[in-house]
Amino acid sequence: MPRVVLDVDDPRLAALRRLPERVGTRDAEIVVEGVVTLARAWAAGVAPREVLATSAAADRLPPDLVAATDVAIAAEPVLAELLGYPFHRGCIALVPRPRLLGDDLARRLDALAGGPRVRLVAAHRIADAANVGALVRTCRALGVDAVAFDRGCADPWSRRAVRAAMGHTFGQSVLADVDTLEFVAAARRRILDLVVAVASVRAGAVPLDRVRPAARTLVLFGNEGHGLPPALVDAADVELTIPMRNGVDSLNVASAAAVILWALGDPRPAVQ
Repeated sequence: MPRVVLDVDDPRLAALRRLPERVGTRDAEIVVEGVVTLARAWAAGVAPREVLATSAAADRLPPDLVAATDVAIAAEPVLAELLGYPFHRGCIALVPRPRLLGDDLARRLDALAGGPRVRLVAAHRIADAANVGALVRTCRALGVDAVAFDRGCADPWSRRAVRAAMGHTFGQSVLADVDTLEFVAAARRRILDLVVAVASVRAGAVPLDRVRPAARTLVLFGNEGHGLPPALVDAADVELTIPMRNGVDSLNVASAAAVILWALGDPRPAVQ
């Protein structure tokens, strides 16, 4: 049964009292906010260590999660005092950070290699955690098999990124802290006929409506301001761009990914 805590000095909240110190760190535990996000983590097999929720939010959590977890109940003012700002998402939890094992990258690519269709995304130095989370959500929505983030990206398991992804980080295959060039090379070695594309706004890039979708693709997205370095552009088979109206030079990376991944997706029947 959930237990009630009355103030932030309750010793059972010791781990959660450290939350303000976690900004910018890559701790062994990650922060999950909101009933929907926590429910998605639970559905993906990720069990929280600590959960603090209002009574109303606890009633909306999956019953088996509540039965298996030490859930603390507190009023909204207690959550706000604990976190240092007004908090209206109803619940907050700590869950273990997924770990990328040394051979995990190769194993995940090998698992995809035998299929007729492969969709991969790699992100290079995307600095904003909200953009990282939105990109994860886009990849999940559009059937991407795995999305890789290099060390220069904001942490995809950061509190802000997980929040922006609406918890879909737990259902999407996410690879963190990869070397982008090595990822491209490994994907080429293991997945035959892979077409590597880079998203670009440069003159000379192929307009997206002229690109024929391939069965196996890897699309690279770069930094919000600087794009992709020449070495990654040179590693690609095609440099593509989204045709836009004059005066608009680019889209948010998650918006651009949505357009590109949909256009490069599975063939769709003509509208009757």
